[in-house]
Amino acid sequence: MDLTTRLASAAGNFFYMPPEAFWGHESTASDVFSAALVMFELMTGQHAFPLNVPQSATEEERLQIVRASRQQSPRRVSEVNQDLNHAWDDFFAATLERDAAKRIRVAEPRQRAALQITNQSHSSRGGTDIVMQSSQFLALTKP
Repeated sequence: MDLTTRLASAAGNFFYMPPEAFWGHESTASDVFSAALVMFELMTGQHAFPLNVPQSATEEERLQIVRASRQQSPRRVSEVNQDLNHAWDDFFAATLERDAAKRIRVAEPRQRAALQITNQSHSSRGGTDIVMQSSQFLALTKP
């Protein structure tokens, strides 16, 4: 931890970095972005941004590929996992917003109301229904 700025240095995998982190800017909104990427991947088995990283790529080349991917829009989760409804697309659009100033940062009451999601899985596999309220996720991102 840097006692001057009172910030811990960023650690982790740049595949989960928000766009602003590539330029050294981090905030609560950055944590929301990274957590949403993990959540997207858990719900779909795929990364939210199309990434084509050759096995032979150097770390710098990987970094450039990921940085370029952040200029694209994320995949629509309902197209990747058809068991999820379009309300999840709105959730991920809000949490994976490219502009950190526009991205949801904390679970304010109006944001919770706008992002209430209950998604019943219509899986023919007869698996467990997916039921999640995004407000619970957003509450975890409070500083």
